[in-house]
Amino acid sequence: SQMEGFTVMQDKCAAAVLNELYGEEKYVYNIGIGGHTLMNVTKNLDAALSHYSPKDYVVIETCLLNYSNDEIKAVLDGTYPSIPSHTGGVVELLQKLPYLRLFYTKYINGMNGGDVSEASSSAQADDMSEREKLIDKLVFYISETATKHGVKPVIAFHTGIFVDKNGKAYIEVPQSTIDMYARLCDKRNVAFLDISRVFIDDYNVNHIMPAGYANTEPGKGHLNNYGHQLFARTIYDYLKGQEG
Repeated sequence: SQMEGFTVMQDKCAAAVLNELYGEEKYVYNIGIGGHTLMNVTKNLDAALSHYSPKDYVVIETCLLNYSNDEIKAVLDGTYPSIPSHTGGVVELLQKLPYLRLFYTKYINGMNGGDVSEASSSAQADDMSEREKLIDKLVFYISETATKHGVKPVIAFHTGIFVDKNGKAYIEVPQSTIDMYARLCDKRNVAFLDISRVFIDDYNVNHIMPAGYANTEPGKGHLNNYGHQLFARTIYDYLKGQEG
C-alpha cells in the first residue's frame, strides 16, 4: 500500500516523482498494491516480469524483513497462498475504492494486510541459522528470476521511524537483520537499499517525518508527500550512480 500511494495525490507518489526526475529518459511503471508483502511479490515476480517486461530494473519495496521460516519456505516451494480476488458485494467495493480499502487495511486487517504482531512473534521463535539460509535462497530466487528477464533487482527497505527523548530518530528493526539482508543481497547481485537510514539521517537534519499526517500520530502510518520524495530520490540517485 506504500507504493500504491492512495494516501497522497497521484502526482506525489514515489513512482510519479521518479518519472518527473527521469523526464524523458526512462518511464517507471508502478504495480504496487495494498497487502502485497515481500513474500507475495516474490511469489508473483516471474509472472509480473513476464507480463510487464521492464527493460532495466525491478524495484521491490518492503516495510518488513522479519518473515517466519515457514513463510519463506512456502514461497520457495510454491505453496505460499495467493491473495484472493473477489467480485460482487462489499469486498469488490473494498478492492476498487481506495478510501474504503484504506479503511479496511488500517482498522480491520492490520497495517500490512494481516496480523503483523503474530507473524513477528512466529518469526522471532524461528532458528536464526536456518533463517539466514532460507533468506539466501529467497534472494537467490529473486536474482535468478530477474536475470532471466534481463533486469536488475533492487530491494528497497524502509520502516517507521521513532524519536528518542533527545530528539534523535531511530528504528526498531535490529541492525543485524538489515546487515544480513544487505550481505546476502550483495552476494547474489541484488541491490539492497536501506531507505530507513535515509529517513533517519534526513530527520536528524531537517526534523520532518517521512510518514504520518496532520491528523495522525507523528511518524506513524503511510508515507506522506515528503516520504515519497525521499524514497524516490534515493532510488533515482542509486540508479543514476549505477549508470554512470
